[in-house]
Amino acid sequence: MNTPSIARRIPITTLERDAATLKFLNQTDANQYVLRTYRKGLKVKGLLVGDAGLRKKM
Repeated sequence: MNTPSIARRIPITTLERDAATLKFLNQTDANQYVLRTYRKGLKVKGLLVGDAGLRKKM
């Protein structure tokens, strides 16, 4: 979330956000600019990835 970009769209207002839920508390209109879809990560065949202290193959 790029908070300064969203703040420019909601002028003359101090935005209060909740980091845990990624939502603005005092301006619900600003929540429409928060994007939650991310691109799929890169996977490399044969690369070992750490998982809570365990290592597994992808």
